[in-house]
Amino acid sequence: MIAALHCRATRADDTDWPQIVTFYYLLDRVQPSATVSLNRAVAVAMAEGPEPPLALIDSLAATGELEDYHLLHAARADLLRRQCATCAAEHRECNMQPPIWISMPFRLCGEWDFIFLRKDH
Repeated sequence: MIAALHCRATRADDTDWPQIVTFYYLLDRVQPSATVSLNRAVAVAMAEGPEPPLALIDSLAATGELEDYHLLHAARADLLRRQCATCAAEHRECNMQPPIWISMPFRLCGEWDFIFLRKDH
């Protein structure tokens, strides 16, 4: 179902993110895993913004279970980047350092993936 919702949308902004959040919540209840929790956090970020899922991603990182999983670090970096952009738009001070690597989602053959771009200071 999650993949079907992604395939229906022509752009990430057209995706039914609240429905995807619901499906990841249900999946996490019947087959819990750190990867499912990470995917749910990313879906929440797409539906509600970067701040709500940061605590979940930080708690996943603290367990060490996904330490070698590059998408954990990419998702966290992207949320921090988006949070800093929100702070700047609202003229609030942002005390976070910008990420060195930025992930950009893209769709290849109907499947979502990420490309990583280096951001030099």
